[in-house]
Amino acid sequence: MVTGVLMSIDELLDVLLHAPTEAAAEQALRVLDGLSRVGDGPATAALLQALAQALGLASPAAALNTSPAGEPAGPGGPVASLPPLLQVYAAALHPARFLADVQSLSRLAANAATVPAFAAFQHLVRARSVLQHEALKAFVLCTLAGVLAMWARAGSPSGRLLGVLDRVRDEAAVVPGADADAALHFGRDLLLRLSGPLALQSVIAHELGHNLLDAVWGGGPAVSGPASGDLSAAQVAALEAALRAAWPGLLRSACERHGQPIVPGDARGWVGDGGVSLMVTHERLPGGAYFHASLTGQGGPIDLAVGALHAWLLLRQIGVEPMQAALVYSARGMLHVGFRGDAPTSLCPAAPLDAAVADSAAWLKAMRQAGRIGDQEAQIAGLLGVAPPLTTVFGLNARRTLDDLNLVSWVRGADAAALQSLDNGQAAALLGAATRSADPAALQRLLAARPGGWLRATRAPLAEIGAGLCAMRTGDLVAVHGPTVDALGQTLQALGQAGADLDAAIDPDGRTLLLAAVARGAAAVRLLLGCGADPNRADSAGQTPLLDSAMLGDHASAEALLAGGASVLAQDLHGDSALHLAVRHRHPDLVQRLLAHGAPADARNRRGATPLFDAHDAAMVVALCAGGATLDAAAVDGCTALQEAARTGCTSALRELLEQGADPDAANRRGETALYWAAAHDADAAALLLDSGAAVDDDSDAGVTPLMHAAQHGQAATVQRLLARGADPNARSKTGATALLLACNDRRSGRSDIDAVLGDLVRAGADIDAGDDGGQTPLLAAVAYADSQRVQRLLALGADPRRAARDGHTPLALATTGGDGPTIAALTEAVGAAAAGAGAGAGAGAGGAAAGAAAGEAAGAGAAAAAAAGAGAGAGAGAG
Repeated sequence: MVTGVLMSIDELLDVLLHAPTEAAAEQALRVLDGLSRVGDGPATAALLQALAQALGLASPAAALNTSPAGEPAGPGGPVASLPPLLQVYAAALHPARFLADVQSLSRLAANAATVPAFAAFQHLVRARSVLQHEALKAFVLCTLAGVLAMWARAGSPSGRLLGVLDRVRDEAAVVPGADADAALHFGRDLLLRLSGPLALQSVIAHELGHNLLDAVWGGGPAVSGPASGDLSAAQVAALEAALRAAWPGLLRSACERHGQPIVPGDARGWVGDGGVSLMVTHERLPGGAYFHASLTGQGGPIDLAVGALHAWLLLRQIGVEPMQAALVYSARGMLHVGFRGDAPTSLCPAAPLDAAVADSAAWLKAMRQAGRIGDQEAQIAGLLGVAPPLTTVFGLNARRTLDDLNLVSWVRGADAAALQSLDNGQAAALLGAATRSADPAALQRLLAARPGGWLRATRAPLAEIGAGLCAMRTGDLVAVHGPTVDALGQTLQALGQAGADLDAAIDPDGRTLLLAAVARGAAAVRLLLGCGADPNRADSAGQTPLLDSAMLGDHASAEALLAGGASVLAQDLHGDSALHLAVRHRHPDLVQRLLAHGAPADARNRRGATPLFDAHDAAMVVALCAGGATLDAAAVDGCTALQEAARTGCTSALRELLEQGADPDAANRRGETALYWAAAHDADAAALLLDSGAAVDDDSDAGVTPLMHAAQHGQAATVQRLLARGADPNARSKTGATALLLACNDRRSGRSDIDAVLGDLVRAGADIDAGDDGGQTPLLAAVAYADSQRVQRLLALGADPRRAARDGHTPLALATTGGDGPTIAALTEAVGAAAAGAGAGAGAGAGGAAAGAAAGEAAGAGAAAAAAAGAGAGAGAGAG
C-alpha cells in the first residue's frame, strides 16, 4: 500500500510554477497533463492556468471544462471564455472534440498566434522552461486546425488524422539545434531567430505537411461514421440486420481466440457500410468472464450517439440487460461496451425498431447517471465488477515513484537501530528515494543515522530532486502524492547542511541547480544561495547564473545573485558579459542595476565589441554613456557602435550616438563607414549622418561609395538625398563600376524603386553608357539578368543599344544568346531606330555603311527571334 504526503491540485500547480528544481516541475506537468487527458476538470484548469501565465494570457478561473464523461463541450461551453490559443490547446486534450469541430477551432486559431504570445513563447524557449513544449504544441495545434479545416471544406476524410493529432500532442517538442523535422521537433536556435508568429506558422505548416500527406495517402479510403440524426428508419433497420448477421460469428471468434493478439483481417472484427468498425474480445478473470466490444469510426473517432445506437442494438440482440453493461467513451473518441459472459449467446428474436434511436439516447443518459460510463478502456472490467476498480498512476517513471514512496514510508517508520544497521548500498538506495520524493523528514532521519561525512562520499541524485511525484486515480477520486514547494526547499537545505555538493552538474551541459533555477524565479535562486550554492559556477558554455538572468531580464534574480556574490566580470565562451546580454536582449532596468554594481561599460567580447554595440534605442545609449562607455571604441574588425547601429537599422540609437559625439566618418578595416551601411537600407539614418557631417563620397577599400551602395540596393529615397548633398554620380569603384552599373547588376531591390534610381542618376548627370573595366555597361548588365523592364527603362533614358563589351558582344547579341523574347524585341526596335537615325544623318559613305550594318544586325536578330518564336509555337502545337 502506497503512503505519502497528499497534495491538492493547487499545490501541484504551485510546484509546476515555482518549484526550485526542474525535476519537480517536469513531474508536476506530466501529472497535470495526464489527468487532463482523461477529463479531470481541476487538473485541466490548473494546466491551462499555468500555460496562460507562461504566455502572458488571461486565464479566467471559471473557464473550466467539467463536462460529464462522454459529453464533449461545444464552442459555447466554459472554455469559450479562454483566449483563443488556450481554447485550441484545451480542445486537443479531447481529440474527438478537436477533430469534430475543426471549423470553429480554425476560426479561433486565426487570431490565436499573437505577437505578445509569440514573444512570451520565445522567452520560455530561451529559459528552457518545462512549459516550452506545451506552448509549442499550442501553436502547432492552431496551425493544424487551420489546415484540417481547409481539408474538411474540400471534402477530404479526417478519420485517419487522429494519428497526426496524437503525434502533435505526444511528440512536438523544442530540441537543441537550428532545424525542424517531420517528427515535429523544432530546434531551439531556429525558434529563437524567427521574426514573429507568421514565420513560426510557416515552419510548422511545412513540417505538418509531411505528417498529413502520410496520413491521407498512406492507407486505404477513410470513411466517417454517420451522424445519429441522419439515420432514417430504413437505415436503422439495415444496421440492425447487418449486426444480427455478424454478431454470432464475432462472439464465437472472440471466445475461440481468447488471449490471442489482434491481427489484420482478424475474424473478431467487422466493418459496417456506414464506416463504423467493431472489434470483439473475450477475457477471463478470477472475478468472472466478460466480452469487450470496441467501436470506432473507421480510422478515427466515432460519434457518441452513433456508437451508443450500435451498442444498444448489440446488447438487445443477445438479451443483455443494457443497464448491466459498462460503457467507456475515451477522449480519443473510441466507444467500448462490456458485458459479462463466458460463451457465445444465442440471438433473441428481432424486436420493433420504431424508437431505436430514442431508446439508445435514453439508455446513454441513464448509464451516465448511474456512473457506469468511464473514460479509459481499461476501466471496463472494474465497471462490470469482475476486477477491482482501476487505479491509474500518472507521472513519469510511475513504477519507480511508487517504490520510492514505499521506501520513504519505511524510513519514516523505522527506528534508529534499523537505520543504523543499513549497509552503504541500502542507505544509498534510501537516500535516492528520499531525495527524489523530496521528503525532508525522511531525509533527515536517514542522515542522522549515518556517520559524519557519509553524504559527501555518496552522490545524491540532485537532478531528480522532486521527481518522486505522482497522482493516482480510482474512478473519479484523485490522490496526488509528492512534495510541496516548501518541502522541496527544506530538502535542499537538508542536503546542503549535510555537505552535499549542490554545485555538481545536473545535466550533460554542465548546468548546476542554481543555474537551472534562474528560469524558475528569484525565490528559487534565493533558496539555493541560502543553501550555499556558488553564484559563479558556470556550465560548459561558460554561462553563469548572472549571465542567464541578464539574458532573461530577471531583475529580481539578478539582484539576488549580485547580493550573493555573483561577479559582474564573468563572460561566456563568446566573451559576452552580463551587461552585453542585458543590452542585447533589451532589459534597460537590469542594465542600470549592473552598471550600479560596477559592471564595466567597455567590457569587450571575443569580437572586441562593447555593450554599446548592442544598444537598440536612445535610452540604452544614454545609460551606457553615463556609465562610462567609450563612443568610438572599435571592435577587432574596426567597426564602431555607430556603424553597428547603421548596419542594423537602429535609428534611435544612431541619433543618440551622434548627439553624444560619435565620429560619423569612422571606418572599419574595409573602409566602410556608417553612411555606407545606412545607404543600403535606411534613408532616415543616412539623412541623420549627412546632417552630422558625414562625408558623402567617402568610399570603401573596394572603391564603393554610399551612393553606389544605395543604388545597388534600390534605395531611391537615399539616392535622392545623397545626390542632393553632392554625391558624384560618375564615381567609379576599384573595378570601374558606377552607381548606374551596380543598380543594374543586382536584383535584390524592387523594380519600381530601381527604375526611380536609374532616372535620378541619369538626371543628375550619370553617364548611362559608362562601362566597367571589362566594358560591361548598365544595359549589358540588365540584359545579362534577362530583365526586360529594366532594359526598356535604360533604353528610354537614352542608353546606346549598340555599345558592345570588350569581348565584342552587343546587348542584342547577348539577348539573342539568352533567348529572352521581350528583351530581344525591345533591343531590336532600339537598334533599328538607332540605325535609321544614323542613316538619315550620315547619308552615305562610312556613316551609311555603319547604318547598314546596324540595320543588318537588327534584321538578323529579329529573324532569330521569329524563328525561336516559331519553334516554340510548333512545339506547343505538337504537344497539343
